[in-house]
Amino acid sequence: MFHRITAHVLAVLLTGVLGVAASGRTDASAVEPPVTVAETSDFARTGRYDDVQAFLAALSEQSPLIHLDSIGTTNEDRLIPLAILADPPVTSPQDVGNRLVVLLFGNIHAGEVCGKEALQMLARDIALGDEDRRAILKDLVICFVPIYNADGNERFSPTNRPGQVGPEEMGIRANAQGLDLNRDYVKLEAPETRALVRFFNTWDPAVVVDTHTTNGSRHRYTLTYQGPKHPAGDAAIIEYVRDTMLPAVDKAFEEKTGYHAFYYGNFAEQHTKWTTYPAQPRYGEGYLGVRNRLAILSEAYSYAPFADRVKATYAFCDEILRFSAVNARPIRDLIRAADRRTIDAGRQPDGSSLVSLDNKPEAFSDKVTVLGYIERDENGNRIESNEPFDYEVELINNFVSTLDVARPWAYTFPAEYEWLATLLGHHGIRVEVLREDIEVDIEAYSIDEHQKATRAFEGHHMVRTVSVSAAARSHRLMADSYIVRTSQKLGTLASILLEPQSTDGLVAWNFFDDALDSGSEFPVVRIPSRAYLTLRDARPLAEDRTMGRRLSYDDVHGSARLNLSGSAVSGLSWHDDEHFLQRKDGQLLKVHAVTGRAEPHELPPTDAVAESLAALPTIDSRTAADLARRHFARIDDSEAGQVFEHQGDLYFAKRDGSHAIRLTASPEREDFAQLSPDGQFVAFVRSNNLWVVDVMTATERAITTGGSDTLRHGRHCWLYFEELYSRNWRAFWWSPDSQHVAYFITDTAALPVFTIVDDNPRPHRVETERWSRPGEPNPHVEVAIASRAGGEPQRVNLSHYDHGSYLVSSIHWSKSTGRLRLTVQDRVQTWLDLLDVAHSGGEPVTLMRETTQAWVEPQGAPHELKDGSFILPSERDGYKHLYLFNKDASLKHRITEGPWEVRRVVHVDEDNAVIYFEGTADASTQIHFYRVNLDGSAMERLTPAGGSHRVQINPAGTYFIDTWSDIDIPTRVTLRDVSGTLVRTLDTNPVYELEEWDLGRIERVQVASAKGNDLEVRITYPPDFDPSRRYPIWFQTYAGPGAPSVTDSWSGGRLSDRLLAQLGIIAVQGDPYPASGKGAVSAWTAYKQLGVRELEDITEIITWITSHPWADSTRVGIAGHSYGGFMTAFAMTNSTLFSAGISGAPVTEWYEYDSIYTERYMLTPQMNPEGYRRTSAVRAAGNLSGRLLLLHGMMDDNVHLQNAVRLTDALVRADKQFEMFYYPGRRHGLSGRHYSRLVHDFILRTMTPELIVPAESSTHERDSESGLVDEPSPLGP
Repeated sequence: MFHRITAHVLAVLLTGVLGVAASGRTDASAVEPPVTVAETSDFARTGRYDDVQAFLAALSEQSPLIHLDSIGTTNEDRLIPLAILADPPVTSPQDVGNRLVVLLFGNIHAGEVCGKEALQMLARDIALGDEDRRAILKDLVICFVPIYNADGNERFSPTNRPGQVGPEEMGIRANAQGLDLNRDYVKLEAPETRALVRFFNTWDPAVVVDTHTTNGSRHRYTLTYQGPKHPAGDAAIIEYVRDTMLPAVDKAFEEKTGYHAFYYGNFAEQHTKWTTYPAQPRYGEGYLGVRNRLAILSEAYSYAPFADRVKATYAFCDEILRFSAVNARPIRDLIRAADRRTIDAGRQPDGSSLVSLDNKPEAFSDKVTVLGYIERDENGNRIESNEPFDYEVELINNFVSTLDVARPWAYTFPAEYEWLATLLGHHGIRVEVLREDIEVDIEAYSIDEHQKATRAFEGHHMVRTVSVSAAARSHRLMADSYIVRTSQKLGTLASILLEPQSTDGLVAWNFFDDALDSGSEFPVVRIPSRAYLTLRDARPLAEDRTMGRRLSYDDVHGSARLNLSGSAVSGLSWHDDEHFLQRKDGQLLKVHAVTGRAEPHELPPTDAVAESLAALPTIDSRTAADLARRHFARIDDSEAGQVFEHQGDLYFAKRDGSHAIRLTASPEREDFAQLSPDGQFVAFVRSNNLWVVDVMTATERAITTGGSDTLRHGRHCWLYFEELYSRNWRAFWWSPDSQHVAYFITDTAALPVFTIVDDNPRPHRVETERWSRPGEPNPHVEVAIASRAGGEPQRVNLSHYDHGSYLVSSIHWSKSTGRLRLTVQDRVQTWLDLLDVAHSGGEPVTLMRETTQAWVEPQGAPHELKDGSFILPSERDGYKHLYLFNKDASLKHRITEGPWEVRRVVHVDEDNAVIYFEGTADASTQIHFYRVNLDGSAMERLTPAGGSHRVQINPAGTYFIDTWSDIDIPTRVTLRDVSGTLVRTLDTNPVYELEEWDLGRIERVQVASAKGNDLEVRITYPPDFDPSRRYPIWFQTYAGPGAPSVTDSWSGGRLSDRLLAQLGIIAVQGDPYPASGKGAVSAWTAYKQLGVRELEDITEIITWITSHPWADSTRVGIAGHSYGGFMTAFAMTNSTLFSAGISGAPVTEWYEYDSIYTERYMLTPQMNPEGYRRTSAVRAAGNLSGRLLLLHGMMDDNVHLQNAVRLTDALVRADKQFEMFYYPGRRHGLSGRHYSRLVHDFILRTMTPELIVPAESSTHERDSESGLVDEPSPLGP
């Protein structure tokens, strides 16, 4: 951010110096144009800092085309003024458009004042000139910095610059630190240099003119100049400036002024050579040259009169501007091409791209004429004369490299060299941080010897020479190392700064003196070839950061939502025992897990498939190629072919291109197509009937007939889809040997029809679904098995269960026996039978019956061992644990036990008799990875303490990927072996943005319940929390059985809670005991009375919170969605705890939710009438306490709108005031701009009405964190 010159400063300058009112722009016709001190004194004097500031302020008052700013501050805290001249005006780089930015600056040496005066005059004459004079502004944005070394300028003395012809007094060469700013571009020790380079980085000027005054040899040039010449710079830019631009500018300059101009230099060797200064990046021209920009040095001749020097500088800069305007497009193209060459050279370096680290000047092939004077030799002394003479000399201005180094792909250095990353960042070089440990091939330098200068220069005893030995080897880089890729615009500059033998790099300027001992390894290491690394930009510079930031509404809910979670690697999948697949830089890679070395994962070629598809009459060649890429590029290696849909029909093709066929040609739709394991048949559902088709002949066979919307074959009804089969509609399963298909026959004829209406379209749209409330008829499901070879499907005999009163809650084929296994439960799910069925169907064998003290949750398919025994989770003792069963399903022994849960079996190592699983043995709010012997012994945790972990184990069970976070740390990823030892960090995922935000503290506490249970609570405090204040409380919950929301995880940083806290509302998240995830035994406490125990626990949490002096018990709100919406409505109609609440998509009485979910917890209304009555918010509507906001989607197909409507009606009948909003066309999940604003404003209105600010949000519709609790897994209402 460049420092603005404030309106107050402008007013003082204008009023005190020029006497011009600063209250708005002045009509140019009423005020004389500003004049410089040089002009008013007839070029006897030069301006001081305040004079320049006043001149620019006056000019900006007279011209709307001038925008005043500052590039930064000096060592003595003076603003370095920047005047930006543009038409239309610009205030930031984003306003530039296609115009070329040109920077002209003066006074870098404050005794050399020609540019300071000339640039003010030039800015004025263009800004206030006529239309022709301003014509260049169509193509240029001109930035003037006339008094760069402002501190040096203020050290006026008549003795400064002896021998210079005028002015009377002037400043000094150095800045206030005693530094020569034109020797500081490498080391950036002066604040002025850092400010100027920051301007380069931000505005990226294409052309930069640095104005000076010089003495040296006597010659007849009023002004000399120099373009970029460092051989590391782009050759095309060097040649363009030297051979095209400067000759044209020189010619126009001389024709218009009568002055002479030539390349900067001095006579040497008796006037036979014309030499110049070294090509080094310490100088502005050299520095900008290796940045691929058009840098021009202007040097007015100190022996010429001051007026001539100023006028010559003015005219020279004017001609540069005119040339740049006329040639804006070729200059822009030239720079872009140079940048592209630099970037491309670093992408895949092959050793042919060299960077010059040292150079020497040579003569051009042709001699040149230089305008000088005759010098005579009298008595051994050179005597100057005023007699002109033209000398034919060698022009020693062609710089050639004497030391080159091959450009590497990147440089790397350790994390402790943060100062180096910061310095490179100041240069504008992109520095990245390595987020993983990884093995790469490197080239490391060993220091042989070095020599330093005995005399100090600019405060440095410079390193003059360094000799090194380079060695290539494999090396493990550690996470947090810095990486500087050379495939960036400033890649060449990076090499010059970092290479130890660079004669004007950071080693030369003593930055690495402590690393130059003989035999030591230089800390900056080269990565010669491309490596696939996980990176992010390094920590931003201090000046680019705003610390102590506070959240805004748009930060949390806006379209460009603030990300304080980083971007941890995801989507990793094990490819084999040693490799996983990972995407980096948009490329899919096969990564060696232990080393991190990677290679592109070659997707199978699709040309042959495309060719075979194109041979079909219904697919043209272009479509065939697209289908092949979409369906076959990522096909698993084990798959010989693929089935896919195209224009409403099914097709099959083999991956080798040997066969392609259209399988169906029906106007009806085919759903859920699934290839048999042997790849020979495809099963699918058409019109609620199950079909199979031969992939070689396209011969179809209907397995079933008579299907309808109420008699489905191979397709679930909504209740099974939603509550039992993880929202998957497919209801058929191939046997492992591909010979049979098991499928469901689902009869919903007895079920009531539920209708949902979308009133938005014309005509309105109606959806109907067979759907059961508690106590109403359930779907009747039968299981059949069909042979691929044909014949009548055979049904499994389930007649011993009551018709329509049982659930088939899971199904799978046994891998060890090849037989079908399914679980059957009573409709209220108090028991579960595991059945074993032959291929021929018929009578099943009941292997076991599972019961508990309440309901039984189906646990999915068991893990089968080689001997036919199997491992199955069970909640029979109130906690989900692992049990080993014999082949006949008799219990062999339990494997795990304790007051905690096994959450997921990850891997079974049968050879070593070890089970790996995720569980909560350490804390119910944490998930860890454990192993235990099959006999139940030697259980141990494999993940580090704390946090919530999700693991992926390799097929061999030797390594696992651990993705984890905790309440204070965003997601990180590691690789560990199965002993838990860290093998490699895969992603540190540093989130430097977090350091800028003052987010307040989040605390997890346990509230002791009177019933002897600890209730998990999370409290988010304001950033400036003051315990002597009283804060409103906003309580959020989900509260559904076994669905905790208080976890030791990052969860996006919980910005919605933190926004509320920042606004002075303490955000509290709490889990009543039934929702705590502390085993089934905790969930069972809600049995037959959903909401009752939960409200008791919530009451205890709120009572504990409000017992603190900082909690305002008169302002306590509650919010939740889905089950949490029910909990809110129930709490507000059954207690007086809450002054306000938001109930989102609530079940308002359990009669109105689906049968399978509800009866699991509540039984049927016929069995538990009192439970249903007691838990009804509708029946208790007359007891509403507090201000209620009721929200619902009008097309909610999960918790139907009828729930909200019935509560609305009951509240109206009870004459209770409340607020509601029904969202047309929305389903169960509510989101978007309107929703987020509605929720947020309601909280403020009810908790802190003094904070309400009427304002429109500028955000766009999006999914956003609303402040309501997200629905955790397992899903319910």
